[in-house]
Amino acid sequence: MKKNLIALAVSAAILAPTVSFAEMEWYGRLDVSLDMKEKEVGGTSTIDNWQLNSHSSRLGIKGSQELENGMHVIGQAEYEIAIDDGDEVFKQRPIFLGLKGHWGKLTAGKQDTPSKKVQGKNDHFGDHAADFKKIITAEARPSNAIQYTSPKIAESIVAKVMLVPGEESGDDADDGIADGSSVSVQYFGGPFYAGLAFDSSIANNNSGLVGDVVGKDGETGSPNILGSETASGIKMSDRTLIAGGFKGDGFTVGLVYEMAQADTDDTGGVDVEQNSLLLSGLVKVGKTGFKAVYGQAEAEVAGVTVADGDIFAIGVEQYLAKKTKVYAEYTAESEDESDSDLTTFAFGMQHKF
Repeated sequence: MKKNLIALAVSAAILAPTVSFAEMEWYGRLDVSLDMKEKEVGGTSTIDNWQLNSHSSRLGIKGSQELENGMHVIGQAEYEIAIDDGDEVFKQRPIFLGLKGHWGKLTAGKQDTPSKKVQGKNDHFGDHAADFKKIITAEARPSNAIQYTSPKIAESIVAKVMLVPGEESGDDADDGIADGSSVSVQYFGGPFYAGLAFDSSIANNNSGLVGDVVGKDGETGSPNILGSETASGIKMSDRTLIAGGFKGDGFTVGLVYEMAQADTDDTGGVDVEQNSLLLSGLVKVGKTGFKAVYGQAEAEVAGVTVADGDIFAIGVEQYLAKKTKVYAEYTAESEDESDSDLTTFAFGMQHKF
């Protein structure tokens, strides 16, 4: 890992003088926890151990440069780093270049979809065992994406449109500019937040509850909610997502509801769908935060339930400084069809810079 960090530093030193951003910022986040995991399938223990896990730790650089016409050129390059082991030390996260002005913002590169962002700040266990992606599928970050973000309309509404070219050639190939698309509308009105998003042919990065349950010929396996991995891995590609939230004095509450479907071309004509609901909350008392989340999802193949799972988590976090906190979390995941349960006790630390 030292060699990789040295290589990154050398590359940055060479690149920085040539980027010519008037405003440039290095940033990052380190997040690691000691986890006790126990998993049972049909009453038989399959996992019972302690693990040290890195949670989407990252390094990045972003910049902005004002142009003569009043617009700004903007850019960002961010990489995930694994601080718990040596596998995949660097992994791409958002990387893009674009322009912004009074008319909005236009960017191109590897970016989070509008549907992923429409969840708002409801995911208080983000990147941990109870991350929303255990239940919902709107977690895509496609490459080769072109995204437009509007300025605030009436000081409260923001619209986003993302187009993803298929970049294929040949008969019946995905060779258009919008073979995949994601659109959203978000409302920011004082303490209230609401969002609505639609995806078409946008495969999710994670598999959701059903993603590793259904194979391309309709066979079933184990649900992803319990971290299983199979060779089938159907990805949901079409979805509708509704989100809402309220921020009061020292507390926030939120919800996310999603309806997702897989492309029948990927399932051999079999209808595969999943409906998911998440409720979350956070209460702050001084420098201490108390948080909880509950999620439920059901997946069907040709109208038959193949996975029915839920997730519940509670946690407490103590800020030692503005950008440094320690936390303790308990997460319980269960899935009825496979009679599976997974519990995680996590004790960790996060630092941003």
